[in-house]
Amino acid sequence: MKPASFLSFLAMVCIPLAFAVGGGSGGSSGGDTGGSTGGAAGGTSGGSSCSGICNIACGTNGAVTFTAIPAMENVTVINRAKNLSIRVPGIWRGDAFESDEAVLNEQGAYRIGDFTFSCPGLVFSCKIVNITITGCEKKGGNLSAAYRITNLDTTERLEYQFLTTGGRLLFHEKNKHSIELDQLNVTAQGTALFLTTPDPGITKFQINVKNCGSRFPATASISCIGNETEEFPCASLILTYDRVRCRLRLPDDEREAEAELYYLPEECRPMEGSARENCIGVYRSVQRCWKFAQGAARIGCVREQVSLGSFGEEKTACLVKSPSEKGQCIRSLREKLYAVIKFRFYDLEERAEEYLEKGADVGVVTDFVTSVEIMKQEFNKADTAEKRRGVILRVRDVWKEFLKAVK
Repeated sequence: MKPASFLSFLAMVCIPLAFAVGGGSGGSSGGDTGGSTGGAAGGTSGGSSCSGICNIACGTNGAVTFTAIPAMENVTVINRAKNLSIRVPGIWRGDAFESDEAVLNEQGAYRIGDFTFSCPGLVFSCKIVNITITGCEKKGGNLSAAYRITNLDTTERLEYQFLTTGGRLLFHEKNKHSIELDQLNVTAQGTALFLTTPDPGITKFQINVKNCGSRFPATASISCIGNETEEFPCASLILTYDRVRCRLRLPDDEREAEAELYYLPEECRPMEGSARENCIGVYRSVQRCWKFAQGAARIGCVREQVSLGSFGEEKTACLVKSPSEKGQCIRSLREKLYAVIKFRFYDLEERAEEYLEKGADVGVVTDFVTSVEIMKQEFNKADTAEKRRGVILRVRDVWKEFLKAVK
């Protein structure tokens, strides 16, 4: 398909069709519900049908799950041994409730409504783990880092990640690691832990507790270049998923502060030089468009910000230019149209985040936003019309799957 034909196709077909919300099926966008490795234990109530409260289960991560019809506005559990009332925070998915971790920590009997159940007591929860990296230093061809971890039952849960100058991601965990980290060593001195490894050009170091999920991640990172420290913890994380998850968990004021002082949209992150500056500039310019209602008014604002007028008129103007000018004119028109398409991706991300206020699981939202961010980068790299069209349709599909997951 010729460039001008593809542009016409995008303007007239893909943009309105690809983001239709109605039915259909498409790709999946998994839902990580989060949670530590402690499984469910204790008493259950109810069978295949539920009336009132049933299917109660309490886990070794201090969380309780159950089904209630109708759903409760507030969940309160009674510790029977102490006759103590406990307000239980958590999330509802329809009529199914999942509490926060590390809430019902004592072994024994509890009561909710007229139903009694038992809890095994807290064994481990990611929610209470605290990781602090106190330094990262490069010297004599080696890298050393110091850190402290509290409330972790075993260091076998840890995964170490390293980002290199070439953009490679190296990892080290129990029983498997990148070959460059063959000589990685960890020693303890009191409550402090020290990691050393030959340095293959490491720029960032990150520690994760594995299998923590999205609701209660346990992670920390640090820059290893010139002993710099990152002022904003989300920006310093290595993986897109981790950065998105971190930002979604920030209070609004902290998220706005990071955006104001360290503004680097995920799409722009892999870019360098003027390409990155132009990308950031587009994102900054369209921020004013959020004040417009979703739909034509908002997209009209975006078109104005990227200087995209009547597509047909601009295409015609390009086609009548001299051969030496026509190519640049088409490229400029293409970039403006692509910016509008990617704003529609961005708009879906913002709409997905609004579901958090309606009780959607942060893991489901993180999965969707991360998928779209990755597909923006795929769209930028696409070198054929068919590849770009494929990205647009995949975004549509994961949006449909997201809506199924949160409704």
